[in-house]
Amino acid sequence: MNYSKILEELNNASLFELYRLEQAIRRSLEDPIRIRKIKDLQKVGQDIEYFEAEENRLIEAAIIELKRTRVLVKNRHDRKL
Repeated sequence: MNYSKILEELNNASLFELYRLEQAIRRSLEDPIRIRKIKDLQKVGQDIEYFEAEENRLIEAAIIELKRTRVLVKNRHDRKL
């Protein structure tokens, strides 16, 4: 996916178009079937990457514990949980 192209398009979008896109993204993020598929693939000890919004980057980590609604991970670079 070309994020630069997407950001360029978003800068030219109307507020209505942005709202419609927001709703479509929200539905995809909250899709229970999609969420279940991801949960079923997670295993303790598995290496993963997740996006850290505050740092605007991917973080490499390992799954330490699976909870009902969350996953406890340990970051590779700083060993933080």
